[in-house]
Amino acid sequence: MSRCTSVQERIADEGVELVGRDAAIGEHVAGCSHCSAFAEALKRVDAGMSRLPPKAAPRSVLQRAAQAVAGDGKTSTTPRPGDPGARNLAAALAAVVVLSAGFVLTESVQLELQGLDGLYDRQSSVVSQATDASRPPVALTAPAASRLAPLSVLPESLAEPEALAEPEALAEPAPPRLAAESGFADQLSKEQKKRDRKSSDKVRREIVADMAIGRDAGDAAAAAPSSSGRDVDQAAGLRGALQEYRRTAPREFEEGQSEASVDYFAPPKSALPGAKQPRANERDDVARRQLPAAPGKVGTVAAAKDKREQNAPSTVGGGLAQSPRPRQVARRFLADQEKLTGLSFQSGSGYWANTYVPGDPAIRLLEARLQRWDRSLLRASLGDARLESEARQNWQPFGLPENAALATYLHADKRAVNGRSRLRVQVGIQASQKRSGLRPDMNVGVVLDLRRPVDDVTGAKLRALVMALAEARQPGDRFSITVAGHPGGLLVAPEAFRHGPIRVALQSLFTTGGEQPAAAMDLLAALHSASQNVRQGDDASAPLGASLVLLVSTASIAEQRESLERMAHENAVAGIGLSVIAVGGGTDLASIDRLVLLGQGHRRVLNAAEDAGKLVDRELHAASRAVARAVRLRIRLAPGVELIDILGSTNLSEQAAQRVRDAERSIDQRVARNTGIRADRGEDEEGIQIVIPSFFAGDSHAVLLDVVVPGPGPVADVSVRYKDLVYRRNGVARARLAIEDGHTGTGPLEHNVLKNQLAHALARSAATASQQLEAGDRRGAVRTLTEARELITGMREEIPGWDNDNELRADETLLAQYLTALGAQFARSGQHHDRLADSLRYLAFRRLTPPHE
Repeated sequence: MSRCTSVQERIADEGVELVGRDAAIGEHVAGCSHCSAFAEALKRVDAGMSRLPPKAAPRSVLQRAAQAVAGDGKTSTTPRPGDPGARNLAAALAAVVVLSAGFVLTESVQLELQGLDGLYDRQSSVVSQATDASRPPVALTAPAASRLAPLSVLPESLAEPEALAEPEALAEPAPPRLAAESGFADQLSKEQKKRDRKSSDKVRREIVADMAIGRDAGDAAAAAPSSSGRDVDQAAGLRGALQEYRRTAPREFEEGQSEASVDYFAPPKSALPGAKQPRANERDDVARRQLPAAPGKVGTVAAAKDKREQNAPSTVGGGLAQSPRPRQVARRFLADQEKLTGLSFQSGSGYWANTYVPGDPAIRLLEARLQRWDRSLLRASLGDARLESEARQNWQPFGLPENAALATYLHADKRAVNGRSRLRVQVGIQASQKRSGLRPDMNVGVVLDLRRPVDDVTGAKLRALVMALAEARQPGDRFSITVAGHPGGLLVAPEAFRHGPIRVALQSLFTTGGEQPAAAMDLLAALHSASQNVRQGDDASAPLGASLVLLVSTASIAEQRESLERMAHENAVAGIGLSVIAVGGGTDLASIDRLVLLGQGHRRVLNAAEDAGKLVDRELHAASRAVARAVRLRIRLAPGVELIDILGSTNLSEQAAQRVRDAERSIDQRVARNTGIRADRGEDEEGIQIVIPSFFAGDSHAVLLDVVVPGPGPVADVSVRYKDLVYRRNGVARARLAIEDGHTGTGPLEHNVLKNQLAHALARSAATASQQLEAGDRRGAVRTLTEARELITGMREEIPGWDNDNELRADETLLAQYLTALGAQFARSGQHHDRLADSLRYLAFRRLTPPHE
């Protein structure tokens, strides 16, 4: 139970006076708009009743109330707090107050009830209302002709009978199985529930009619049948009814309106005069119960439930449509997972696209754009503007491999089946935390920025960096040096990158005296020259980061920033990264950060010449996270198992499959040449094949297959062949999966498969919403994200143990933030609109892929 729910229930039970009497409650109400609105509405109810004109209470009502107090003498006169008999007795008093439409008992009646003293806390709202001396006594001999006028706070349009729901719908009693859902039914014992259920709906209708249309109280009392159920417990539920209405009424937002500003006591639109009412047989069972409305409002839970259950659109975040209730969405999702008709199947062999792509150049470009996004307005609206940066891949329950670079695991979302069934089969790959210590052959073009004169300290750092590169060079590396400034151009070619030529070049570069040559090269031209040099030696099969332009910056790059960023992006798309090492005090770190993001590289700062060796080593080993190369995943389905799809992947054409084969063979041969691991690729294998060029230390990846099995028995066997860079050998990992016969329940491993499927669903929704935003369909994007949020909320309710799942809760919160952002006025066009589309696209990637530096 939330804090607000607890506070509002106490206020409903003990009266509005509790706000002033209880310091903790008062402090909460003062700071909470929802609870404050609830207290004000309840206060208006009490105030409206206090303004009612005097009326005479029927004698039969008073006699039954007195009998309820006196009892038969056999029950205890000091019931325990919370005892059903005590609650029923309190409800009887409330019935006298409500059914008499605001009577204040005369002294003679109060004397009949004085035996109540000591039975209940004197702070009880029932007792305090019955003994409130501030309210004038009402003569029991009030003229029968006096009529009950509508409350002054009721609008005229709602004071007519047409404002009420359909009479035939109201006449249907609530079904027994749902009677307990009433806001006040849990106040009754089992016997009392059975005795009063038949008359409860009739009593509530008469109360609302009395308040709304001014029926003659005296005549009504005289004509009413003497039913013992009419004057007791159910009528005492006015405050409980308001509370129930607050919980069940749909939250309808107008354009630009936030949830905090909505009046929860407003009637649903279907309760307004002239609105079309649903047929009785279309109503939800609970919806057939009418509840009294707040002052100034007349509405029914029936109308509210009708709208929600019939999927009529309410609105959120700027008047945009909401999805159905979460449980409905979740159950529909789960039902779709079991569907066996209308399916199309694909071949269980051939090449499929790899979905493990950390460091994707297109995603790094998105990161660069998002890094430049001014999120101040977003932060003011949400309080937290991180959005996509908070997304994380699900934690996977895969054990780390022992004495190997990779391990593989095979699970399904069911343990057992009975006959032909549909399954999700998950192939998990887990990498060792231990790094190989081997870096790939590096192709690096170094650019020294000497556009400005450098002092001796900066010169010493530059010399130390170049010599550290010379020391770190391995036989397969290809390094060059280009100078921006004087003398401009290529200083050391790749074939001349050795200690002797490097020392001579540095000596000539930093020799003082004499005239500087007239020819000079600006920074953009120097970077272009170095990039061309790297392109000439680039190997397409090398891991990401093996081809690199390394800028050693000594001055600001702001004057050419846009051109440099454009070049960095073009190189990154071609597989050539850009890293920057800042040397000296004239560098612009903010501009450098933007540049390396677009260049998919790193920004490092050299503070002292003696740190040059460590810094160069970190940069050259940044691509050495790979613990396995040329990873070939082969999945062979058992006979009779049919493949529907591989989530997030596509079946490759023959041309695309041939490119994959060529790249795999190139990696195989290059690894054999550089590490001595025997080449063993070139032949296709039976079954589904996915080739992953590199797999990084500590990463985990799950491949999900949607299949239909003919029944219990074998489902699939998997093999993962790879170049083990940790132990320098050819490695292989294997796993098999079979399904039991019967109805064995699911456990944590099966739930993990389902949870990864949900992550794919969220990624698809985020990608779809991004496309909808780019196409200008903001409403469509809101619908897509709303349904994704409803799905996650519903699955948390449906699956045991998921109600407290931190990853799903984070997804739910993140989607709510996106919906709030999309509803804000500033996000409807321009930069914020475009960056939200980028953010959703990045979310779709990051939710399924581990982070990569």
